[in-house]
Amino acid sequence: PARFAPFIDRLARFIDVASERARELLASLEHPGTWLPSPGANVHLVHLVGGPACAAADVGFVRVAAGTTFPMHRHLGDERVLLLQGGYRDSDGARLRAGDLDFKPAGSSHEFTADPEQDLIYVVVFHGVEIPSMDLTGVLPPRG
Repeated sequence: PARFAPFIDRLARFIDVASERARELLASLEHPGTWLPSPGANVHLVHLVGGPACAAADVGFVRVAAGTTFPMHRHLGDERVLLLQGGYRDSDGARLRAGDLDFKPAGSSHEFTADPEQDLIYVVVFHGVEIPSMDLTGVLPPRG
């Protein structure tokens, strides 16, 4: 789809896949059945398999409904995010929009609120997370 076309090459590098695979993944976001519900209200996920550079990480797309606050959580390892649509305000005061990159180091904690105008969609590469307000059992795929 045209709205995600500018992100094809960036996504390919970000999750270490071929550009054609990145194009397919972005196109899949248009299909409602692609998205899986999460334990958090108004949050949906798409689990991905990244390339060799992401082999030890959890990788996926996250969609947070407009105006929704993603709850306080702690990163067990580093996290990298590429925003594809919408934006958010982080509890640390940062304001991010589509096209921005974000990094949270291991041990950091934060929450964020999606902008009210449109759903937030981002791709994330992370190494574990604890969300006290959610039971994540069975939500994240096993690492292998």
